Amino acid sequence: MEAGVHPGGTFNANPISIAACKATIRELEKRGIYKQMARLTKRLTAGINEIAKKRNLTLYCDGIESIWHLAFGIRERMSDYRDNFKVNKMDYQVSERLPRKRDPLTSEQRTILCVRGAYR
Repeated sequence: MEAGVHPGGTFNANPISIAACKATIRELEKRGIYKQMARLTKRLTAGINEIAKKRNLTLYCDGIESIWHLAFGIRERMSDYRDNFKVNKMDYQVSERLPRKRDPLTSEQRTILCVRGAYR
């Protein structure tokens, strides 16, 4: 806390977050990791598009290097910003239309299970 400034924040200096950051940096420093991530992204996007085609789903998965995106309402790669208007925005909110299950656990039971690593 130099100069009277408190580095407050949800994950600031959290030991688990710091450990995760260090582990991520170690992985990213490995030789060939970016090529591997790009290869896996191509495999993932191709697999999702194949499943969508087989099941007649109107969606397209696209990616660049290790970043990928799933768009509902289109069946091919977007070519310019106008294609974004073809995307079905309502399909992104499908979870809000699904019936919600009632959690049979009390908040105390959930807390105990979370602490023991048995509930998320």
